Amino acid sequence: MASPIFQTSKAYSASEIDEKIYGDLKNAGYTRLNVSCKRSVDTRHELISCAILKRHGFDDSVCVIVGGHHGLPPTNKKLENMLDCDVECGFEDDVWLQAQDALVEMALGVAGISKEDAIGIKILRSVQVILSGLVILADWIASSEEMVDLPIKWQPHHPPNMYMERFNITKPHPVQSKLLDIAKAPGIFIAEAPMGEGKTEAALAAAEALAHKTGSRGIYFALPSQATSKCYANPRKRLDWQLHSPRWCYEYPFITWQGRAKR
Repeated sequence: MASPIFQTSKAYSASEIDEKIYGDLKNAGYTRLNVSCKRSVDTRHELISCAILKRHGFDDSVCVIVGGHHGLPPTNKKLENMLDCDVECGFEDDVWLQAQDALVEMALGVAGISKEDAIGIKILRSVQVILSGLVILADWIASSEEMVDLPIKWQPHHPPNMYMERFNITKPHPVQSKLLDIAKAPGIFIAEAPMGEGKTEAALAAAEALAHKTGSRGIYFALPSQATSKCYANPRKRLDWQLHSPRWCYEYPFITWQGRAKR
């Protein structure tokens, strides 16, 4: 993000990084490196990104995808409030404006599309949702050394007797057999059954079968509430769950998030 307020934000417990970034920016001729804004929420980088695309003439249906990649689409009020912080955002300095323009041009070059064609694109709301998710995922990966450096070890399989090998279940319940039978291609599968019918095992079995078929490298196991997430984040509870789960659930690296707190 080419803006003074973003580039001079303090790193987490890494003052040496702050000093290096400051020095590199100063040596490259960037100014306004001592800016601050009382209302930091008005200068968040997703809002600045949205404003940059708007300045270049992109349709609102495109700008909102970048502007909402931290959860909420930007409102007109938020974008108006940001205008009071033009200096902090780099909107009143030619050096910062040139950097912002260069990043837009670079992105267009990578996408292989001209600016003239790009500014004419209008995106349906249903497609905005999908592309927003893609931007969020890309942002997570690019921002996380753990995600980038995590060794890929898991090799999913689909043995004929999946439930026996993975859960020691000799006679699967109907919902378990049915889910594994229909999970032939990626999609959304909803399993409804009474408590104790083995929906969790069915989901994990289907996930591994699909991962084997598509060459995926992991699964995302989401729980329905912060309460259940907290329960799973507890080491004792997690151990109990893993002892009744496929061996790969605890043999390979995994990260858990409890609400908004990573464990």
